[in-house]
Amino acid sequence: MVTVKDSKEAIVKRDRPSRLKLYLSVFAVYILHITTGCVLSFPSPVIPKLNLTKDEQSLISSLYSLGATPGPLVLAFGLDTIGRKGTLYVVWLLYMGSWAMLWSSEKIIIVYLGRLIAGLGFAGAFAGTSVYIAEIADNDSRGPLNSISQVFLAIGFLVEYCAGPYVSYEMLVFISFCVTASFGIVFFFAPESPYYLIAKGKKTEAFKVLKTLRGNLTDESINAEIKEIEDQFSRENESGTGLKKLMSPPVLKALAMSLFLIILQQGSGINAVLAYVQPIFQKANLSLDDTVVPMLVGLTNLVSSLPVPLLVGKFGVKIVLVTCGVAMGICLNLLGLYFYLLYGYYDVTSLEFLPVVSVILFNVFFCIGSGSLTWVVIADVFPSSVKGTATAICSSFSALFGFGVIEAFILLLNNWGFENTFVLFGCILLLGSLVQIIFVPNTSKMTFQDIEKYFDRKA
Repeated sequence: MVTVKDSKEAIVKRDRPSRLKLYLSVFAVYILHITTGCVLSFPSPVIPKLNLTKDEQSLISSLYSLGATPGPLVLAFGLDTIGRKGTLYVVWLLYMGSWAMLWSSEKIIIVYLGRLIAGLGFAGAFAGTSVYIAEIADNDSRGPLNSISQVFLAIGFLVEYCAGPYVSYEMLVFISFCVTASFGIVFFFAPESPYYLIAKGKKTEAFKVLKTLRGNLTDESINAEIKEIEDQFSRENESGTGLKKLMSPPVLKALAMSLFLIILQQGSGINAVLAYVQPIFQKANLSLDDTVVPMLVGLTNLVSSLPVPLLVGKFGVKIVLVTCGVAMGICLNLLGLYFYLLYGYYDVTSLEFLPVVSVILFNVFFCIGSGSLTWVVIADVFPSSVKGTATAICSSFSALFGFGVIEAFILLLNNWGFENTFVLFGCILLLGSLVQIIFVPNTSKMTFQDIEKYFDRKA
């Protein structure tokens, strides 16, 4: 005999979301992050293969950032016109074109052009995937799913670090091309963002998408979520749209905080370290094979990225960001100390472990902290009506600032030396991480409505 209690339990069970199709969609979009990892780490195994001047090495490492500067214009236009999914396909086509160009020739001008085109795609990869995942996920899974981006980036690093030293230039580019091509097939089966569909008046399609993504939820629960999204758009429209909304105090506050997070992320020197990890270890005069250490870095990136969702769920984004930022600063200062001792003609034989451990731990804490969470926060803090434009501004700033950091990194290495350069970047991280305590909200514990109220109060 079925009791009232049994009936209620059955209803509750049926109204719990089944996230299998959501997880599959997230996996599909994250293939683009594997490609991004390949783009970022590509110079490390390639620079030793090519007979390049210091200026040419620097440009190969940094040109993708310069190319990424106008890329957000595509992102801003695409997110609100051809949709989140269509925009990500544009990013994919740019990556495909980049690898095809690099495959066609080893001439330095062709390599430069290929890296520039990759930069155009790179600009939309981080921001576009973060926005897409934030809008297809439910409130409980949004933070954890967006925080695993570094896992897939680390897979891309491993592809380049493990294959690069042992295959030809052409074969490495071909492998990277094949990885990128897989996204075009797998992502075809992923749905469009329900937020975008509702914004375009396609409520029926949005219902079908949410029904697919939420699995076991009842029609009443799906309609309630649609009503919540519609109410959010209504509130945003009441407070203005377009430029007026973008220039409103709450959005400007969110934008300032986002740009600060980007300064801290790029100012850590992470992209320069990743691009130069093999040359750095060559300079350190280690007895280890300098092609093996980058593999260790890539492997630790992957392993350290796995617990990020658990850490975010337990402690929230803010504590993880601050703690990892401080730890990264300490690692860079220790790396600077090693080079200070080395160039001061001290016997560093007993300290050979220090640069290896410092770089590996630096990457570990980056993966757990700002590498995984910066764009998670940025994807959360802007209202949907200006999300495309605001995210594009952040992406463009990130690209331009990142280009400047890589160029400055190489300039500082050549003029200040390894020891002073790493200490400088380490101190920037230590100070910036402490500032986060004041300005960064714990978005992983908040709904979109809570985040809007937070910046309304702060404004």
